[in-house]
Amino acid sequence: MGRFYALLYGCSLLLLASSFASADVVEKTFEVSTFSIERMCQQTTITAVNRSLPGPMLNVSEGDNVIVHVINNSPYEITIHWHGVHQQANSWADGPDYVTQCPIHIGNNYTYNFTVTGQEGTLW
Repeated sequence: MGRFYALLYGCSLLLLASSFASADVVEKTFEVSTFSIERMCQQTTITAVNRSLPGPMLNVSEGDNVIVHVINNSPYEITIHWHGVHQQANSWADGPDYVTQCPIHIGNNYTYNFTVTGQEGTLW
């Protein structure tokens, strides 16, 4: 009977540990567009993500799967370059146009999908 309880206890610990180690899926939509703003009595046109400058923050942890849907409503061909995020085995998701991927054409969209591995700190 003692072995049964030891096995039950071991399985419980394993189940508890696996619940802490589970990776999340972080999924966001980035709409890139241009709009006018006024700064110091001057009108200027900017390109931004989700009408916000700086753009949205992504909070991720080691092992998380990041999915970002980019909608290009700007008058430019664009890519998103993930400054500081190592794209191990995902170099196609790194973002420099005509280097690792073709740009996202005007009016089109693209989905970035990569896993955060070996990363820590504040990046961008």
